[in-house]
Amino acid sequence: MSSLRLRAAVACAASMLAFAFDGRAEDRAWVIAVPDGPGASYHGLASFDGAGTDASAMLYPVPSLIALPFVVLAHGLIVEGAKSSQKSSIQQAADKVLGPYKPVIDSMTMAGLVGDGARRLSTPGEKRLAPRDQAGNDGFLLETLPVYAMTQDERAILIDNVVRVYKPGARETPEFAGIVRVVSTPLPKDITPSDYWLKDDGKRMRDLSAELWAESVDIGLGEWSAPHDGPEKTYRYAEGAAERMERAKLLREVCGHLVVKTLRGEFLSIPKRGPLQACDPHIPQAPPAALDATPAMPVSAEPAPATPVSTGS
Repeated sequence: MSSLRLRAAVACAASMLAFAFDGRAEDRAWVIAVPDGPGASYHGLASFDGAGTDASAMLYPVPSLIALPFVVLAHGLIVEGAKSSQKSSIQQAADKVLGPYKPVIDSMTMAGLVGDGARRLSTPGEKRLAPRDQAGNDGFLLETLPVYAMTQDERAILIDNVVRVYKPGARETPEFAGIVRVVSTPLPKDITPSDYWLKDDGKRMRDLSAELWAESVDIGLGEWSAPHDGPEKTYRYAEGAAERMERAKLLREVCGHLVVKTLRGEFLSIPKRGPLQACDPHIPQAPPAALDATPAMPVSAEPAPATPVSTGS
């Protein structure tokens, strides 16, 4: 792959196909809505598997069968409240991993992150940013809701991104809506994570955040344009130093990553098992210049009022 990127392979099918209802893919004009909120949403990766376990095992005296439904309802509310409280405590503890990186995260604005990510997209077509309420009705509207997480060993970063596509003139109901998770290739054991991520005032962390956004969007748009299906099996993959399993259908296999669809209907891009490969976009030793190899798209870093856009159809 000449671009050495996962998203180039992910978007290749969409970039080669023309769809009668859309016109040529390269002629589409995209309005990219800037997500609400000034800063990037970053968390420590947490596990909630045990949340609420103790509360659900509590026993309550039941004075009569008539009172049983009310006791069950009260029990359910107590359990859910306990789960919520435990989840909040678990998340607060998990977020402590971000302590050294808070200055970098605080420097990321949603407009800057999405603007940088838009310049990295492989999906063809003219692109510009606009606030959601100023997107207008012309052009295809891309709406995203990115949430990032760092693994507790600090060796990988994930994105969970809600990707929605609205056709021109139809802004109420999305033409496509999907959840995409992209898991970065973990840092090798001989690299100190904080040294790597904080180098050059956090440029690597900011670059990877934009890269993950672009890859998640390319995956979503690729599946909207040209849906795939494949055999179902159990996949093992690295999430930082931890190993995870997911039962899923393989959609495509590209250098360094597998793109699968989970049984929950979500899209997941995971590192391939085995030695790192030179074309893997998340190999940490890759020079920062490689992330800037794609020619800049006409997308401003800050949102601008929307203007009418022609679809080119």
